[in-house]
Amino acid sequence: MPAWGSETLHTRPNVWMAKSWFGVRPSDRLFLIWGIGQFTDCGLRGQYKMLMRKSRDWLLGYRRFPAYLLGEDILREIGQSLLEFRPHYLSAYSAALVRFALANEDLSPAFHRRRLKVVAGASEAFPRENSRDLLLRIFGAPVAMEYGMNETDLLAHTGPGGGFRVFWESYFFEAVEPGAAGGRKLRVTCLFPRCFPLIRYETGDEIDLAPGDRGLGVAEFPRLRGRSADIVTLADGTILNCHGFDVAIRACPEITGFQTVYSEGSLSLDYLSGSPPPSLPASPFRPDTL
Repeated sequence: MPAWGSETLHTRPNVWMAKSWFGVRPSDRLFLIWGIGQFTDCGLRGQYKMLMRKSRDWLLGYRRFPAYLLGEDILREIGQSLLEFRPHYLSAYSAALVRFALANEDLSPAFHRRRLKVVAGASEAFPRENSRDLLLRIFGAPVAMEYGMNETDLLAHTGPGGGFRVFWESYFFEAVEPGAAGGRKLRVTCLFPRCFPLIRYETGDEIDLAPGDRGLGVAEFPRLRGRSADIVTLADGTILNCHGFDVAIRACPEITGFQTVYSEGSLSLDYLSGSPPPSLPASPFRPDTL
Protein backbone atom coordinates (compact mmCIF):
# COMPACT_ATOMS: atom_id res chain seq x y z
CA MET A 1 0.00 0.00 0.00
CA PRO A 2 1.30 3.52 -0.70
CA ALA A 3 2.47 5.39 2.39
CA TRP A 4 3.75 8.80 3.40
CA GLY A 5 6.98 9.11 5.34
CA SER A 6 5.11 11.29 7.84
CA GLU A 7 3.04 8.30 8.99
CA THR A 8 5.92 7.10 11.16
CA LEU A 9 5.63 10.30 13.22
CA HIS A 10 2.35 8.86 14.52
CA THR A 11 3.38 5.20 14.87
CA ARG A 12 7.03 5.21 15.99
CA PRO A 13 6.32 6.61 19.49
CA ASN A 14 4.07 3.57 20.11
CA VAL A 15 7.05 1.26 19.59
CA TRP A 16 9.18 3.00 22.20
CA MET A 17 6.33 3.36 24.64
CA ALA A 18 5.88 -0.43 24.57
CA LYS A 19 9.60 -0.99 25.07
CA SER A 20 9.59 1.39 28.03
CA TRP A 21 7.12 -0.88 29.85
CA PHE A 22 10.04 -3.32 30.18
CA GLY A 23 12.66 -0.71 31.06
CA VAL A 24 14.19 -0.60 27.56
CA ARG A 25 15.81 2.67 26.50
CA PRO A 26 16.86 3.82 23.00
CA SER A 27 20.52 3.53 24.01
CA ASP A 28 20.18 -0.18 24.92
CA ARG A 29 21.83 -2.85 22.77
CA LEU A 30 19.43 -4.96 20.71
CA PHE A 31 19.99 -8.46 19.32
CA LEU A 32 17.77 -9.24 16.31
CA ILE A 33 16.84 -12.45 14.51
CA TRP A 34 14.98 -10.72 11.76
CA GLY A 35 14.17 -10.71 8.07
CA ILE A 36 15.93 -8.23 5.82
CA GLY A 37 16.01 -8.46 2.05
CA GLN A 38 19.55 -7.08 1.81
CA PHE A 39 20.88 -10.55 2.68
CA THR A 40 19.72 -11.80 -0.73
CA ASP A 41 20.47 -8.82 -2.98
CA CYS A 42 23.17 -9.40 -5.53
CA GLY A 43 25.76 -7.17 -7.23
CA LEU A 44 27.10 -3.78 -6.24
CA ARG A 45 23.68 -2.41 -5.34
CA GLY A 46 23.10 -5.23 -2.88
CA GLN A 47 26.57 -4.82 -1.37
CA TYR A 48 25.95 -1.10 -0.90
CA LYS A 49 22.58 -1.70 0.79
CA MET A 50 24.12 -4.30 3.07
CA LEU A 51 26.96 -1.97 4.02
CA MET A 52 24.48 0.79 4.85
CA ARG A 53 22.34 -1.60 6.90
CA LYS A 54 25.34 -2.83 8.91
CA SER A 55 26.56 0.73 9.43
CA ARG A 56 23.19 1.87 10.78
CA ASP A 57 22.97 -1.19 13.04
CA TRP A 58 26.44 -0.48 14.41
CA LEU A 59 25.55 3.13 15.17
CA LEU A 60 22.30 2.07 16.86
CA GLY A 61 23.93 -0.68 18.90
CA TYR A 62 22.13 -3.52 17.09
CA ARG A 63 23.38 -6.93 16.01
CA ARG A 64 21.22 -8.62 13.38
CA PHE A 65 21.00 -12.15 11.98
CA PRO A 66 18.60 -13.21 9.18
CA ALA A 67 15.63 -15.28 10.35
CA TYR A 68 15.33 -17.39 7.21
CA LEU A 69 17.80 -20.26 7.57
CA LEU A 70 17.08 -22.09 10.83
CA GLY A 71 19.36 -25.11 10.79
CA GLU A 72 20.89 -26.34 14.06
CA ASP A 73 24.45 -25.20 13.24
CA ILE A 74 23.32 -21.70 12.29
CA LEU A 75 21.18 -21.32 15.42
CA ARG A 76 24.08 -22.47 17.61
CA GLU A 77 26.31 -19.86 15.99
CA ILE A 78 23.68 -17.19 16.68
CA GLY A 79 23.51 -18.31 20.32
CA GLN A 80 27.24 -17.80 20.81
CA SER A 81 27.03 -14.40 19.13
CA LEU A 82 24.27 -13.33 21.53
CA LEU A 83 26.40 -14.24 24.53
CA GLU A 84 29.40 -12.35 23.13
CA PHE A 85 27.36 -9.27 22.19
CA ARG A 86 25.75 -8.96 25.66
CA PRO A 87 22.54 -7.22 24.50
CA HIS A 88 19.97 -5.64 26.78
CA TYR A 89 17.03 -7.18 24.93
CA LEU A 90 16.21 -9.67 22.18
CA SER A 91 13.64 -9.45 19.38
CA ALA A 92 12.88 -12.05 16.71
CA TYR A 93 10.25 -13.57 14.48
CA SER A 94 8.19 -15.66 16.88
CA ALA A 95 8.63 -19.03 15.17
CA ALA A 96 12.35 -18.41 14.70
CA LEU A 97 12.68 -17.33 18.34
CA VAL A 98 11.25 -20.62 19.61
CA ARG A 99 13.53 -22.69 17.36
CA PHE A 100 16.51 -20.58 18.45
CA ALA A 101 15.71 -21.18 22.12
CA LEU A 102 15.32 -24.94 21.68
CA ALA A 103 18.58 -25.22 19.71
CA ASN A 104 20.45 -23.45 22.55
CA GLU A 105 18.63 -24.89 25.55
CA ASP A 106 21.91 -26.02 27.12
CA LEU A 107 23.03 -22.36 27.19
CA SER A 108 20.10 -21.41 29.43
CA PRO A 109 22.28 -20.68 32.53
CA ALA A 110 24.43 -18.32 30.43
CA PHE A 111 21.34 -16.60 29.02
CA HIS A 112 20.00 -16.13 32.56
CA ARG A 113 23.25 -14.42 33.60
CA ARG A 114 22.82 -11.88 30.78
CA ARG A 115 19.67 -10.56 32.55
CA LEU A 116 17.84 -9.55 29.38
CA LYS A 117 15.18 -6.90 29.97
CA VAL A 118 12.74 -8.58 27.59
CA VAL A 119 12.56 -11.29 24.93
CA ALA A 120 10.02 -10.20 22.30
CA GLY A 121 8.34 -12.22 19.59
CA ALA A 122 7.07 -10.42 16.51
CA SER A 123 5.56 -10.80 13.06
CA GLU A 124 3.46 -13.89 13.93
CA ALA A 125 1.89 -15.77 16.82
CA PHE A 126 3.95 -18.18 18.90
CA PRO A 127 3.68 -21.68 17.39
CA ARG A 128 2.40 -23.41 20.58
CA GLU A 129 0.46 -22.63 23.72
CA ASN A 130 3.51 -23.36 25.90
CA SER A 131 5.98 -21.29 23.80
CA ARG A 132 5.90 -18.37 26.24
CA ASP A 133 6.68 -20.62 29.22
CA LEU A 134 9.48 -22.29 27.27
CA LEU A 135 11.11 -18.94 26.43
CA LEU A 136 10.79 -17.75 30.02
CA ARG A 137 12.49 -20.92 31.25
CA ILE A 138 15.38 -20.77 28.77
CA PHE A 139 16.11 -17.03 28.84
CA GLY A 140 14.99 -16.16 32.37
CA ALA A 141 13.56 -12.85 31.12
CA PRO A 142 10.09 -11.36 30.61
CA VAL A 143 8.51 -12.56 27.36
CA ALA A 144 6.54 -10.10 25.23
CA MET A 145 4.64 -10.23 21.97
CA GLU A 146 4.27 -7.51 19.37
CA TYR A 147 1.13 -7.40 17.24
CA GLY A 148 1.28 -5.50 14.00
CA MET A 149 0.99 -5.80 10.24
CA ASN A 150 2.81 -4.45 7.21
CA GLU A 151 -0.30 -2.42 6.46
CA THR A 152 -0.44 -0.69 9.85
CA ASP A 153 2.85 -0.91 11.77
CA LEU A 154 2.55 -1.87 15.46
CA LEU A 155 -1.07 -2.18 16.65
CA ALA A 156 -0.75 -3.61 20.16
CA HIS A 157 1.85 -5.02 22.54
CA THR A 158 1.77 -7.20 25.62
CA GLY A 159 2.66 -5.62 28.96
CA PRO A 160 4.79 -7.07 31.75
CA GLY A 161 1.67 -8.50 33.40
CA GLY A 162 0.49 -10.23 30.23
CA GLY A 163 -2.37 -9.34 27.93
CA PHE A 164 -2.30 -6.97 24.98
CA ARG A 165 -2.58 -3.19 25.21
CA VAL A 166 -3.92 -1.44 22.12
CA PHE A 167 -2.38 1.83 20.94
CA TRP A 168 -5.86 3.32 21.02
CA GLU A 169 -4.79 6.85 20.10
CA SER A 170 -3.61 5.50 16.73
CA TYR A 171 -6.08 2.68 16.04
CA PHE A 172 -9.71 1.88 16.73
CA PHE A 173 -10.34 -1.84 17.37
CA GLU A 174 -13.69 -3.51 16.91
CA ALA A 175 -14.24 -7.22 17.48
CA VAL A 176 -17.95 -8.00 17.54
CA GLU A 177 -18.48 -10.76 14.99
CA PRO A 178 -17.57 -14.36 16.04
CA GLY A 179 -14.74 -15.95 14.08
CA ALA A 180 -14.01 -19.48 12.88
CA ALA A 181 -11.11 -19.94 15.37
CA GLY A 182 -13.31 -19.29 18.42
CA GLY A 183 -12.44 -15.62 18.97
CA ARG A 184 -13.86 -12.39 17.54
CA LYS A 185 -12.92 -11.15 14.07
CA LEU A 186 -10.72 -8.09 14.38
CA ARG A 187 -11.32 -4.94 12.33
CA VAL A 188 -9.00 -1.95 12.56
CA THR A 189 -9.50 1.71 11.69
CA CYS A 190 -6.45 3.99 11.57
CA LEU A 191 -6.94 7.30 13.38
CA PHE A 192 -4.09 9.32 11.88
CA PRO A 193 -3.51 10.80 8.38
CA ARG A 194 -2.52 8.09 5.91
CA CYS A 195 -1.83 8.07 2.19
CA PHE A 196 -4.02 4.93 1.98
CA PRO A 197 -6.75 5.17 4.66
CA LEU A 198 -7.78 1.98 6.43
CA ILE A 199 -11.38 1.95 7.70
CA ARG A 200 -12.78 -1.17 9.39
CA TYR A 201 -9.97 -3.17 7.81
CA GLU A 202 -10.39 -6.89 8.52
CA THR A 203 -7.00 -8.21 9.61
CA GLY A 204 -7.70 -11.92 9.26
CA ASP A 205 -6.86 -12.41 12.96
CA GLU A 206 -9.15 -13.00 15.91
CA ILE A 207 -8.92 -11.84 19.52
CA ASP A 208 -10.48 -12.93 22.79
CA LEU A 209 -12.27 -10.20 24.72
CA ALA A 210 -12.04 -9.49 28.42
CA PRO A 211 -15.21 -10.25 30.43
CA GLY A 212 -17.79 -7.52 29.89
CA ASP A 213 -16.03 -6.07 26.82
CA ARG A 214 -18.56 -5.62 23.99
CA GLY A 215 -15.83 -5.35 21.33
CA LEU A 216 -16.16 -1.70 20.30
CA GLY A 217 -13.15 0.51 20.99
CA VAL A 218 -11.13 -2.32 22.50
CA ALA A 219 -8.28 -0.96 24.64
CA GLU A 220 -6.95 -4.24 26.06
CA PHE A 221 -7.50 -7.90 25.27
CA PRO A 222 -6.13 -11.10 26.83
CA ARG A 223 -5.34 -13.22 23.79
CA LEU A 224 -4.59 -13.00 20.08
CA ARG A 225 -5.57 -15.88 17.81
CA GLY A 226 -3.15 -15.08 15.03
CA ARG A 227 -1.22 -17.06 12.49
CA SER A 228 2.24 -18.58 12.89
CA ALA A 229 4.83 -18.99 10.15
CA ASP A 230 5.52 -22.44 8.80
CA ILE A 231 8.97 -23.98 9.05
CA VAL A 232 9.86 -25.85 5.85
CA THR A 233 12.50 -28.54 5.28
CA LEU A 234 13.84 -28.54 1.71
CA ALA A 235 14.91 -31.64 -0.20
CA ASP A 236 18.58 -31.12 0.71
CA GLY A 237 17.75 -30.89 4.44
CA THR A 238 17.90 -27.09 4.66
CA ILE A 239 15.48 -25.77 7.31
CA LEU A 240 13.86 -22.55 6.14
CA ASN A 241 11.41 -20.05 7.62
CA CYS A 242 8.58 -19.58 5.11
CA HIS A 243 9.34 -15.83 5.04
CA GLY A 244 12.47 -16.80 3.11
CA PHE A 245 10.42 -17.66 0.03
CA ASP A 246 9.17 -14.10 -0.26
CA VAL A 247 12.69 -12.72 0.02
CA ALA A 248 14.02 -15.14 -2.59
CA ILE A 249 11.27 -14.40 -5.10
CA ARG A 250 11.72 -10.64 -4.72
CA ALA A 251 15.19 -11.15 -6.23
CA CYS A 252 13.49 -12.27 -9.49
CA PRO A 253 11.82 -9.20 -11.05
CA GLU A 254 10.25 -11.32 -13.84
CA ILE A 255 7.97 -13.04 -11.30
CA THR A 256 4.82 -11.04 -10.54
CA GLY A 257 3.10 -13.44 -8.13
CA PHE A 258 3.72 -16.80 -6.49
CA GLN A 259 2.54 -19.34 -3.98
CA THR A 260 4.22 -22.31 -2.35
CA VAL A 261 2.18 -25.52 -2.41
CA TYR A 262 2.64 -28.47 -0.09
CA SER A 263 0.81 -31.59 -1.23
CA GLU A 264 1.28 -35.30 -0.52
CA GLY A 265 4.72 -34.82 0.96
CA SER A 266 6.13 -32.66 -1.85
CA LEU A 267 6.80 -28.92 -2.02
CA SER A 268 6.42 -26.93 -5.23
CA LEU A 269 6.48 -23.31 -6.31
CA ASP A 270 3.75 -21.91 -8.58
CA TYR A 271 4.51 -18.49 -10.07
CA LEU A 272 3.17 -15.92 -12.52
CA SER A 273 5.47 -14.36 -15.09
CA GLY A 274 4.96 -12.47 -18.33
CA SER A 275 8.17 -13.92 -19.74
CA PRO A 276 9.77 -17.36 -20.04
CA PRO A 277 11.08 -18.94 -16.80
CA PRO A 278 13.49 -16.40 -15.34
CA SER A 279 17.20 -16.93 -14.89
CA LEU A 280 17.55 -17.04 -11.13
CA PRO A 281 20.31 -14.98 -9.49
CA ALA A 282 22.83 -16.47 -7.13
CA SER A 283 21.23 -16.18 -3.71
CA PRO A 284 21.37 -18.00 -0.35
CA PHE A 285 17.66 -18.79 -0.78
CA ARG A 286 17.35 -19.73 -4.44
CA PRO A 287 13.82 -20.88 -5.25
CA ASP A 288 15.16 -23.44 -7.76
CA THR A 289 16.39 -25.56 -4.81
CA LEU A 290 12.79 -26.56 -4.03
